[in-house]
Amino acid sequence: MSVNHILHTLNEVFVSHCQSLARPSGFCQRQSRLSAGAWVQGLVFGWLSNPNASVSRLASAIAVAGAPVSPQAVQQRFGEAGATLLRGVLDTLASQTLKISARQDLPRSQQHWLHNFPAIWLRDSSVMTLPLSLYSQWPGSGGHHGHSAALKVSVVWEWHSGTFLPVHLTPGTKHDQKAAQEQEERARQQGYESTPGEMHVFDLDYFSLEWLGQLHAQGAYFCCRYKGATQVQPLHSPGEWDSLVPWLEALTPHQNRGEWEVLLGRQAQLPVRVIAIRVPEAVALQRRQACLYYNGRRQRTVSPERLALCSWNV
Repeated sequence: MSVNHILHTLNEVFVSHCQSLARPSGFCQRQSRLSAGAWVQGLVFGWLSNPNASVSRLASAIAVAGAPVSPQAVQQRFGEAGATLLRGVLDTLASQTLKISARQDLPRSQQHWLHNFPAIWLRDSSVMTLPLSLYSQWPGSGGHHGHSAALKVSVVWEWHSGTFLPVHLTPGTKHDQKAAQEQEERARQQGYESTPGEMHVFDLDYFSLEWLGQLHAQGAYFCCRYKGATQVQPLHSPGEWDSLVPWLEALTPHQNRGEWEVLLGRQAQLPVRVIAIRVPEAVALQRRQACLYYNGRRQRTVSPERLALCSWNV
């Protein structure tokens, strides 16, 4: 991505697009010397310079953007209309395509292998703590500390083109699976369609046999971790349904890798390849301790199968 392209994109978003959002968001209902573009630029670059910037500092940043205003005027804009405007700008920035070339630090053979997939979608989320006053709109999990406010930011990025699906914002309490369903639906409404042969990469929090089945039906591939207790059956020699743990325990101590083609889920019966790699004992011990501590705080019992899986990356 060239510097000129970045400058053009920022100008489009922070000037033209902000102006188009000013009235629909309710930020500007009449002519004002504080334009939507100057307000957004002042906040973005003011907080970028100092995340703890005071209102006076932000007023100075907005003045640099071309709108001299008092700190009181800036404070008055921190309301629903201002938040709606910023959300619109965030969605626009997230929809911009980040043009990058293939990773130059990857061996040529790996780059060629990755291009076997027409698209590679990487999905993840992050939770940000918010002031407690926002609990009614953005409730957080809280845990043992009582009520908390938190924002979950879900991001989906395509590796080849650098394309982002629109960023999805939900309360911190919303499960990743539900947030992903909402984000997919929103993307379809905006014209994004899946491509047969594409790859989806995500972590265990998104594991859902229903969703994996939908990807399989679309002709897509997926790569994720195995969820404990999910039953499997040999693909080519049907037998008893069981969890993957007995298969792992059948490997000798010198076998650090296992690979099987199986049907995943007694009901879903998805044909998948399972790859298991043994981790060092120190890592396995650390995982077991963390698992026992985490579940102990919540007064949950940890099954032997769950502890056994701590010895493997599956």
